Amino acid sequence: MTDEPTYEELKKQIAELKKQNEFIQSKSDFNSVERFDKNKNIFELIANQSTEGITVTDIDENYIFVNPAFCKMSGYTKKELLKMTAFDLKAKSQSHVAFFENKEKMEEGVSFQVKLTRKDKTEFLTEITAKIIKINEQDLVFGTARDITESLKAEQELKESEEKYRTIIETTTEGFWLTDTTGKFIDVNPAYCEISGYTRDELLTMFVPDIEALENIEETELHINNVIQTGHDHFETIHKRKDGSLFPVEIKTSYFPLNNGQFIAFINDITERKRYVDELRFQSEIMTNMSEAVYLLRKSDGIIVYTNSVFEIMFGYEKDEMLGKHVSIVNAITEKNPEQTAKEIMDILNKEGRWRGEVKNIRKDRTIFTCYANVTLFDHSKFGKVIVSVHTDITERKHAELIINQQNEELLKLNADKDHFMSILAHDLKSPFNSLLGFSELLIENIRTYKIEKIEEIVNYIYQTSHRAFNLLEELLIWASGHEGRLPFEPQKLNSTRICQIIIEDLKLVADKKNITINYFAIDEISIFADINMLKIILRNLISNAIKFTNRYGRIDINTVKNQTDVTISVSDNGIGVEPEIMDKLFDITQFQSSIGTANEKGTGFGLLLCKEFVEKHGGKIWVESELGKGSDFMFTIPIYNEN
Repeated sequence: MTDEPTYEELKKQIAELKKQNEFIQSKSDFNSVERFDKNKNIFELIANQSTEGITVTDIDENYIFVNPAFCKMSGYTKKELLKMTAFDLKAKSQSHVAFFENKEKMEEGVSFQVKLTRKDKTEFLTEITAKIIKINEQDLVFGTARDITESLKAEQELKESEEKYRTIIETTTEGFWLTDTTGKFIDVNPAYCEISGYTRDELLTMFVPDIEALENIEETELHINNVIQTGHDHFETIHKRKDGSLFPVEIKTSYFPLNNGQFIAFINDITERKRYVDELRFQSEIMTNMSEAVYLLRKSDGIIVYTNSVFEIMFGYEKDEMLGKHVSIVNAITEKNPEQTAKEIMDILNKEGRWRGEVKNIRKDRTIFTCYANVTLFDHSKFGKVIVSVHTDITERKHAELIINQQNEELLKLNADKDHFMSILAHDLKSPFNSLLGFSELLIENIRTYKIEKIEEIVNYIYQTSHRAFNLLEELLIWASGHEGRLPFEPQKLNSTRICQIIIEDLKLVADKKNITINYFAIDEISIFADINMLKIILRNLISNAIKFTNRYGRIDINTVKNQTDVTISVSDNGIGVEPEIMDKLFDITQFQSSIGTANEKGTGFGLLLCKEFVEKHGGKIWVESELGKGSDFMFTIPIYNEN
């Protein structure tokens, strides 16, 4: 990022642009060779000092002149650009945009936006102005280019910021003002209109002193000046509604030196809060240090005589709505009815003077939630013997505990599955290594007595066994890297047809050994969004499996079908098929297994597990449909590439 230009620099740039524009517009200045030669030096002098890109091309878009600013903008040197055309710089996505599509318009002068590509292949949006001027009987195109990428981004961010600001102001429950330094309202939100009783149009014709009831005009002006000096203030005062009634407010205001100075203020009607404060003073003894939901009920009959605001909000009742009701209205029905629950708690209170524990409560809307209650007895000066109950809503905590327990169970099962998988894997690794050790030992002991054919047979077996063990370890490493987050996942726009053709070509020799034909079918080329390495591993494993379990002279078909949001790729063969009892185990980590192919090919048994991991990494799914003796269809989905 470069530093923003100063005001003086901007003035200088504007003046330069005016000179450039006058020069380009003054077509008559180039009526003769002598005038052009004279003005050419002036043009180059101005152009080379300009901060905007300036170019001259012939009618075929070949660059004849470029200034340093355009070189810097494009990343090319002047020497490189003079060997290029304007078309060479156009971004691929802009191939449909023609620079000189209408000569008549170009003679009048045109302006348009287009994406160009820098030398480093990055794209940037430019605003182009161009005009054809005939010089020495030759049509030349004089143009200016301005990189508007950052300015458009800034405009969008400003627009989004303004939209967020307006949304917040319009939806907040707090009153909002915007005033000038005289106290005249510039903007108000619906919340303050509702608080004050005025309409927005009425308030926009008024001043702060018009609704201020505590301060006089001079005091308000003094207050405004103090806020200008300090930058902000937080205070309480009294306002006057349209109907003449007064109400206390809390105001938080700040001063911003914009547009000759403006104030923003957030206003809260604190009428209810004032009343609550008075009530809290009356209830000071029982409410000291209480921030939880609290209610009082008479011990003699269980009638609620006091509730704090937290309790009313928690249970969904209006202020004082619960007063005079029996406590059973807050107790939910469990295996016991509310009256039984209240009686059991009361019996313990009478015996011990205190009760603590979890209770099921019920809100006004009949939703049930869990609370931890701390219940004690208290002598109240007005209500006599009362029960003080302090409630804390622990519903979320109980829910979190439930989730943790479920996750622990899932983790235990997952660990058990992995332990089982590792034991199977260890067995499958142990077997080839036992063979390797046995045949190696046999070869060492008899190498001088065995015939060369026997040695070749043993060495070939050692090679085949080592190769299978290596493949298994390699696939295990890829699988482990994916689980540990070390395997890069870099989805990109890919051509599904091209990737399928690459894998088919890679496996052609393997298929040819069994005279198996591989066919690829796709209605049209489809762009998908996938990690190229993972996709190749998926296709290679599925096609290799199809070759492995297809008889000689068999057939494998690969189909790509475009859905609404994804692509289904299927690998179908007319091989031996899969037994029904095995199909459900193919993608199960706890059922790790390997089967022998139709030509006695041996595999690691790990490929399908990798396929499942990588398909699900893309948000897709994989499944198999098979009929024993007739063949199998392995299918998976991959997301379609979307420009957005």
